[in-house]
Amino acid sequence: MFVLWDVDGNKIEDEFPPEENIDLIQSQCNTSNVSLDPSQVARIVANLTSMSGNEVKSLLVIGRNHYVVLDATFAHGGHAIVRIAHPQSHDASDIDHLNQHIRSYAHIALQMFRVPSPQKIGSIISFPATNHDGSPESLPVLGPCIDPSGRHTPSAPFETIAEYFAWLVSKKKSSQSVGEIQADIDAASQTIDILEYRLRENLPQLSPVVLRCVPSHEDFVAQNVLLDASGAIGGVIDWELHAVKSAVLAAQYPSWLSYEGSNDPQFSRAEAERLCHEFDAIVQDADPEYYMALREGVFCRAAEAWLRDEMPDFGCRRMRAWLDSL
Repeated sequence: MFVLWDVDGNKIEDEFPPEENIDLIQSQCNTSNVSLDPSQVARIVANLTSMSGNEVKSLLVIGRNHYVVLDATFAHGGHAIVRIAHPQSHDASDIDHLNQHIRSYAHIALQMFRVPSPQKIGSIISFPATNHDGSPESLPVLGPCIDPSGRHTPSAPFETIAEYFAWLVSKKKSSQSVGEIQADIDAASQTIDILEYRLRENLPQLSPVVLRCVPSHEDFVAQNVLLDASGAIGGVIDWELHAVKSAVLAAQYPSWLSYEGSNDPQFSRAEAERLCHEFDAIVQDADPEYYMALREGVFCRAAEAWLRDEMPDFGCRRMRAWLDSL
């Protein structure tokens, strides 16, 4: 199936291709061109040309997960974002492994949710000395949030979630990912202003209990987890992008299952929903506060993901399509 947003930010869905399964994940793709089978490319281009009424000038790969994400540029300067996925099925043993996988993810997430942390939003820069019994003498020391791009590092930790979002908004407005021509910059600014307005409405409604700060891995993606033979997560690597942040942002479904915001899940919607329901049941029973943060934070987490997303989104058309769908 592919999903595209047209030049006006309208979301369009259709089946592609309807009569065959193509393992696009095994295709050779890079950031400068599309190295898919020529017949596949021809069909994508023909479909886009027919739907838009404009010639496709270029087709670039701009992201890969379970979906191959393509950016089609038309002769008149417009863009369409195309996501292509192939069907996926699992046998009984796969399902057992997936269930074990989600249970172990929940176990790790719940443990992190209860780690004593400084009550600010930032990244840990040093750990305290330990007592003779191995317990820390005090809480870790926080510095400013780590910005993966290295271009917009704040000067200090944030005292509140509102301050954190204000920084994300400012960072997004100055990002090259929203475009470089004035029309795109203006459209992006308007869309980000709408998102900022909705955040100002949403944040005061959050329960105080979900605003306490807890540690978050921030790059908890499939390639950063180590699995044992049963499918359980045995370790998590690459913590350099970690943060201490509001529980409402830290409590979240695995990124490879989430359809929130800009995420590209690695499973079919039905399978992702089944595993998310399994996760819901586990955390609701084990830690009601985690479940509260998970449910109350749906909009805030999606907003954070859009504001942090560096994938090209000229004029924030994809973000606007998401906002319009709420």
